[in-house]
Amino acid sequence: SPETLLRRLFLEESERFGVRSFPIRLIRFACRCSRERVADVIRMLGQEEVDSILAELGAVETRCDFCGMQYRFDAVDCKQALTSTTLSDAVRPASKGH
Repeated sequence: SPETLLRRLFLEESERFGVRSFPIRLIRFACRCSRERVADVIRMLGQEEVDSILAELGAVETRCDFCGMQYRFDAVDCKQALTSTTLSDAVRPASKGH
């Protein structure tokens, strides 16, 4: 049983403190990345850096390291992000995926 295994693994601690187990709880991963958060990062980069990326690549693209979702901001999206004062104003609905 899980309790027996815990007692064997933590023999010294179980003698001093006892071993207790908790009810099983399902774990669910939920990434909190969003287009709005990427727009916030674009604002933090600033106009000069964003213009440099747009000139070199044609768009600002990134991928979330946690869930793998990809985000693409073209020149229009970047302009909206840079001139917006609030996240909801900065982001137009994505045409594909995120």
